[in-house]
Amino acid sequence: PFLYLFVGIMKRYFGLKDEEELNSFEGKFSAMSKKVLVTGSNGLLGQKLVHQLKNHPHFELIATSRGENRISSSDGYIYEDLDITNAEAVTNIFNK
Repeated sequence: PFLYLFVGIMKRYFGLKDEEELNSFEGKFSAMSKKVLVTGSNGLLGQKLVHQLKNHPHFELIATSRGENRISSSDGYIYEDLDITNAEAVTNIFNK
């Protein structure tokens, strides 16, 4: 469901009109690997995002929150205890 929403947004944003243009764009996008930072991953919305994105082949998922990880399985993503008000710590997460 999330991927379809994402593709729909990208389709609208980039003005892709037909299936051929969409497939071409998806091919270019899938060749890129992106780091995705989910802050507040111990909260309700954060947990849902982690479950949706954790095994996506084109994302390196970094889930962060304060304290211990509350998600039962830590497969498919990296968890870091992080205070997002600490700019240096946030920068270090991305530079790993």
